Amino acid sequence: MTVPRPLALTLPLGEAETALSLSSRLAALNGAGRMLDFCTDMGMSWRQLAKGHPATVRTLAQLADVGAEQLLHWTPQFQPDRSYRLGHTRAKFTAFLRKSMRVCSACIAEDIRANGSLGAYHRGYWSVRSLRSCLIHNQVLTPIQSIGENLDRYDFAMQIAGFADAPSAQTIKASSLQTYLMQRLHGAKGPDWPDSLPFHVIAQSAEALGVLLANGADADRADLTEPEWIKAGQRGFDVFADGPEALRQRLKSIQDTAWVGRSLHRQTYRVFFQWLRGHRHDESFAPVIDVVRSFIFDNFPIKLGTEILGGVCEEQKLHTIGTASLKFGITRERLGQALVYEGMAARRARGKEAKSGAYLPEPEVRRIVSDVKNALPIHQAARFLGFERNLFSALVTRGLIPSYVGQHKNALFRRTDLEGFQKALYRDTPARRIPAQHRLNFQQIMPRLRCGFADLIELIVARKVKTVDRDPDTVGLHGVALDIREVRAALAVPSDIGLSKMDCNTELHLREGSIRPLLAAKLLKLIKVRRPITNKQIAVVSAASIKHFDRKYISLTRLAKEQGRAPGPLSQQLATADVFPVKVKGLRSRIYLRDEVLTF
Repeated sequence: MTVPRPLALTLPLGEAETALSLSSRLAALNGAGRMLDFCTDMGMSWRQLAKGHPATVRTLAQLADVGAEQLLHWTPQFQPDRSYRLGHTRAKFTAFLRKSMRVCSACIAEDIRANGSLGAYHRGYWSVRSLRSCLIHNQVLTPIQSIGENLDRYDFAMQIAGFADAPSAQTIKASSLQTYLMQRLHGAKGPDWPDSLPFHVIAQSAEALGVLLANGADADRADLTEPEWIKAGQRGFDVFADGPEALRQRLKSIQDTAWVGRSLHRQTYRVFFQWLRGHRHDESFAPVIDVVRSFIFDNFPIKLGTEILGGVCEEQKLHTIGTASLKFGITRERLGQALVYEGMAARRARGKEAKSGAYLPEPEVRRIVSDVKNALPIHQAARFLGFERNLFSALVTRGLIPSYVGQHKNALFRRTDLEGFQKALYRDTPARRIPAQHRLNFQQIMPRLRCGFADLIELIVARKVKTVDRDPDTVGLHGVALDIREVRAALAVPSDIGLSKMDCNTELHLREGSIRPLLAAKLLKLIKVRRPITNKQIAVVSAASIKHFDRKYISLTRLAKEQGRAPGPLSQQLATADVFPVKVKGLRSRIYLRDEVLTF
């Protein structure tokens, strides 16, 4: 093969210049009107130059008297598998702009200032689709508006001639994705997972994920501007740089902010998912697609046999209330009630089924369905505890025995809940010495304190009173003894609200039967309150009225006790000093105004 001699007029090869750019500049320098005519005159195929054919590129290098290897290095070289080699990497043709050109206006201006109008040249990395800005000048690359005939769009010198009047490009900082891609073109190493992926896969996948992260699931890729693409690349690459698990975590965080049931994954990740579907038959994208598909199978209620992104679901791991109801043959209402009980769903308005805030793991659903099927109806649950049904219903109403699903007569109860109630009710307590008059069983306490069987059970289960002992020969609660003083204290209205008449007598040091006359004289006041546990309405002497009475009056018994004197002589001494008791009709105790007895 004849080696061509260098042309008389040549130009220095630019940094990272492509073969088409060099041939275009040579054509203009040597008086050819078009690059296509120049290539024909030199016996070269411009199409072979466009594809980076090694022999044709070397011929051009000989004509230009430049290094062939450097020219080949930055000229996209078409490969048999339809990929292109550029720099130190290779990528699928979709990673390149092949029918249009973009340039950095600042770089072009510097070229012209340094070497004249033909000094401007096209860099090979400007043809990488995801390199959308100049890393030197931080400017968005500007598309060149094609002039001339159709094939003249490859003639760089012709196209750049009218570019001097182009407006300044928008300034934007280079993204981490662009920095990584440029370093990879130069042979530098980066994060492990991006380095393991083909060049075009990491470039396009990072941008696709970034669109979802930066613009939301409903974004339209066609409407994005170059700055928005650059920002999307930044967001997406920052996730890919941390590996597959980081991608799963980010997908999970998006799922957690979406409401359950939003058409599953298709709507939650719409713009990203649709893009992945378009690449599911491309094996080079398999590492990314496999991670996403696996995540969807693990985190969404995908039915067995469903095909997603080229893979088939072999095991359904999660359910909605609806899919679980259909698969396991349980009504949505029953399942929803069980889920509310388990804390896995929220109760909604009457007439509406429960709402789950998350998808339901299949093992949990199986367990819950089993619990529902093995639960006892109310009559069997009462028999299990040895209670009459009415007593059992009262305990359920009070919340002492939780119903698993259903309400009222249709309620079902779990054995574990019933056993837990039994354990709380019959828990062992240390033996205590209680006087016989205070050590009473249920039947003895109830009429004395006007409380019911359920009231005493609630006191025991809530640990407000302790059992004294239990007769092993007596079945059920009838053999359980309690300290009536503890029961009385637990059932008493808090003292800061009011006192019973008996306790009020004691508090004010009055004789029995003294409270009624004081109430009639409006020196004390009754109020109606709800009794603890029993919730029955009772009347007590208001704590406020007792406090007011105590500030103004004092009983003879209390005065004598405070002074350490006998009540009789003290009463006579008071009478001698013309200090007499307050007259209250029917009052059997003597009370005095505190102001009159201060000196005694």
